[in-house]
Amino acid sequence: MGLTEERIDEGIDNYRNSDQFTEAEKIALRYSELMGTDPGKIDERFYEDLKSFFNEEEIIELGTFIGFNVGYHTFFGTLDFYPMFSPEGELVDQEESRRLYGPRPISLLKQSKSECQSGHQESHAAQTTPSKPAENEDNAKTPLDYSIPKNGKLMLQPLSQDEISDQELQKMLEQSEESQVPDSLFVLILGRVPSYAKALFGAMREAHLKGNVDHQLKEIIRIQLARRAGDPYFANLRSQIAIQGGLTEARIEAGCGDFENDLQFTPAEKWALRYGFLMYRDPEKLNKAFYDEGKSFYTEAQIMEIGGMIAIHYGMQVFMQTLNAAPLHLSNSN
Repeated sequence: MGLTEERIDEGIDNYRNSDQFTEAEKIALRYSELMGTDPGKIDERFYEDLKSFFNEEEIIELGTFIGFNVGYHTFFGTLDFYPMFSPEGELVDQEESRRLYGPRPISLLKQSKSECQSGHQESHAAQTTPSKPAENEDNAKTPLDYSIPKNGKLMLQPLSQDEISDQELQKMLEQSEESQVPDSLFVLILGRVPSYAKALFGAMREAHLKGNVDHQLKEIIRIQLARRAGDPYFANLRSQIAIQGGLTEARIEAGCGDFENDLQFTPAEKWALRYGFLMYRDPEKLNKAFYDEGKSFYTEAQIMEIGGMIAIHYGMQVFMQTLNAAPLHLSNSN
């Protein structure tokens, strides 16, 4: 029997009390729910419960898949993209798709065209001017701790370097030692699922180190995001390439603080920093006017480069935060 809309709705709305799901499926769905809403609750006890149903390789597969989607769903939501096909499988343009699906993701079984149309009108009425974060807004509603964990216990055990025989993984270890973002711990953990490790490490490295947007600016955004995620691992890593290029801790702190009123940042840099700041705090402010402002500084390709970097790094930061991970080395910064 194939997956049905009824089972999707049951898995989203009522999985805890449903008799349609096994205990293993229920804790996997809970893992997903918490990763997106309250990752601080994914603690040692939760991982022990997960391990009673899944091995560590399967947990890494689940966790990275969930983290990736947490990052990208929010990013793509800000772009006002809609499916290319109707619920019946017909190819439709974006205007028709928007009318069919509406501005908010809801059950396909419960949708009505009138709700979609009225909701869309309300959603776009507010998209008039770009929004900026409040001058003294905190990184979250409640304080997030991104200091290095004191107990040092990882929820999932990494491989030892002696266990890495795959040449691509060995190359990744060399690259991680060179750039330090991520460091080799990330490779050794994800190395338990080599296909995932290769895909995610490659995408993260491409988004962070390459492209046509300044690497030092992307490094500040990455650290800003890690603090938002409350992730001690990525928040305390520093790109050695950015440091060698002249990035200082003082500039990082400025970019993670009141950057809007800091004269050392250009209007283009402030827009990019605001992009990262708002993505997982108040993504509805990343509206048409916001993107129109961004296009006065960057090409659409560069905006996608920044947004994609934000999405994949934040997703992996949320995952690593749940593992109680810390950097293998003290950062070499100034």
